[in-house]
Amino acid sequence: MSSLDCSISHIFREINFCADKLANFSVSSMTSSWWNEISNFVLNEFSRN
Repeated sequence: MSSLDCSISHIFREINFCADKLANFSVSSMTSSWWNEISNFVLNEFSRN
């Protein structure tokens, strides 16, 4: 994973709070993250969408 180079982008076209939260987390995070289930910080937004 250390040699993997990823780019994440988000184009705000609709009110998708889950995608917005994930994009903001990615921009502010200084670590790599991998989830096998829905993370707690997007759970409410996921339920809304």
